[in-house]
Amino acid sequence: MGVSTCALVLAGAATGLYVYVMNQIQGETAEESFQLTVEPGESLTQVLTKLEEKGLVGNAQWRYMYMRVKQPDYTYQAGEYYVEQGMNLEQVLSKLQNGEALKTDAVEVTIPEGWNVKQIANRLAENGLGDEGRYLDLFDDPDFYGEMRKKFTFLPPFDDKTKFPFEGYLFPETYHFAVDSTEEAVIERILTHTEAVIEDLATEYPDVVKKTDEVFTLASIVERETVLPEERAKVAGVFANRLEEEWKLESCATVQYILGKQRDRILYEDLDVEDSYNTYLHAGLPPGPIANPGRASLEAVLNPDEHNYFFFVTKKDGSNGHHFSETYEEHLQNDANSRGTW
Repeated sequence: MGVSTCALVLAGAATGLYVYVMNQIQGETAEESFQLTVEPGESLTQVLTKLEEKGLVGNAQWRYMYMRVKQPDYTYQAGEYYVEQGMNLEQVLSKLQNGEALKTDAVEVTIPEGWNVKQIANRLAENGLGDEGRYLDLFDDPDFYGEMRKKFTFLPPFDDKTKFPFEGYLFPETYHFAVDSTEEAVIERILTHTEAVIEDLATEYPDVVKKTDEVFTLASIVERETVLPEERAKVAGVFANRLEEEWKLESCATVQYILGKQRDRILYEDLDVEDSYNTYLHAGLPPGPIANPGRASLEAVLNPDEHNYFFFVTKKDGSNGHHFSETYEEHLQNDANSRGTW
């Protein structure tokens, strides 16, 4: 092997080592939410080790040495911290540095997948976090939406056709809020988490950034149409096929959203209600999401099953599953057998 060849091999090895070390130092995002305890007097190495155990940093010791050189003035405060799913290492370290610890009287609130803004406003108010009416006003306020959109660029441009511009972007999760949080602060905190989830999804699915409004709108429909996790991508595939062929989506979930309440059975007269959200009357996606979808529904839309199904109908056997069909005739037979409507 010549001298020049050896030099190239050594250079390649050095580059590979550098990339490996930097990946270990830079860290990852939190795969799940967790509470982090930083004890008084605890060393930075100990704190970083805890984050390593949670998968946020590859090598605590290397990160420590890196910070001593690059961030010599970094300080942190003891306390109980809540790390949300999707937060990256830098966000967590910033939280520790700013002392954004949980207060002893922190309020825990869970927003379930598939809830709409009205349900969320009610849940937040029930837990003593502000006024339900104030939340609904803010959810429908174009000026406040504009303020939030300057901070959170994933929010689509304001559209006066949407019933609530924030609908769909209040990510379902268990949150911890200070008991004295304002309604504005609560909403901003939720949007911060939504942003972290989008950034994490974007590493595998760039379309979540390029087509945020479309992805979240369709994901909200998938969320409301399905109960079984294993059916989400299949249902998403049905809607993808319909959009591809420029068919109407004909989703009962959009009609339920118009009616403002959940019904066990949709009537034929309900399908004729004139509303821009009625996908039985209007082709394409509705003006905006109809609920706040969870990560699984977002991933289903970003990676739908590929098949030839264009219809599905509830089995009506208590399984919460669906019959899927390729043709309208097959769908009518499934519908008759299920004694329900899609």
